[in-house]
Amino acid sequence: MRAFVIYTILAFVMTQCPLEEHRFSSSVNPPGSGTVNVDSAYYRDMATIEIEANPNDGWEFAGWSGDTTAQENSLVFTMTRDLAITANFQRPQNAASAFLDTLHVSDGVNQFELYLGMHQEATTGYDNLDWEAPPAAPSGSFYAHFEIPDYNLKGDMRPVTNDPVIWKLAFAPEEGESPIMLTWDFSDSQHTGSLILVDDPESPTFELDMKQETSYQVSSSVNTLYIISSAFTD
Repeated sequence: MRAFVIYTILAFVMTQCPLEEHRFSSSVNPPGSGTVNVDSAYYRDMATIEIEANPNDGWEFAGWSGDTTAQENSLVFTMTRDLAITANFQRPQNAASAFLDTLHVSDGVNQFELYLGMHQEATTGYDNLDWEAPPAAPSGSFYAHFEIPDYNLKGDMRPVTNDPVIWKLAFAPEEGESPIMLTWDFSDSQHTGSLILVDDPESPTFELDMKQETSYQVSSSVNTLYIISSAFTD
């Protein structure tokens, strides 16, 4: 009988006095830069949780703020009180970024716009982010396009990467018209690093900084040039 009374009292105490809980709150700064593996929630007193920050593409972890200022990514907490934690992220120095720029190709009479850029979902081959060029023109006609294996493109989008990227540019003036003139304005470009125009990516005879210049007159004997992207500047 005595044992029954003790158990009854304990059961009453536990139902009337639930275990203490503490709220854990997580956030990221700036919004959209990453995630925290533990969502905001309530945890019982003395519960152990392990948190980790996961940066999105193009970001890197830069430390915690709020109820801790630790720089280590992975942390373990024993919940004895409410906690509010913010995972901070930053753009890596000189990291590649998504961009889209326009290149104008003209022979003085005909003009065409080409688009080059980088996108998180792009591939090195043809995909739904690229624009196919019009069908091949008759011999002696004006044309301009980017070339990749099996495709001629009006717009060529590549993955966002710090590695060098090369666009192959093919063109020709209409027969009897002026040599090709290339023009562009990359002053507002989101591209990070350098964009260099060359005649040969392996052993160029000239290199034009497309971030500093805005045009190039092509020799009448040339029908192919290359644009090289590098995420890092000297």
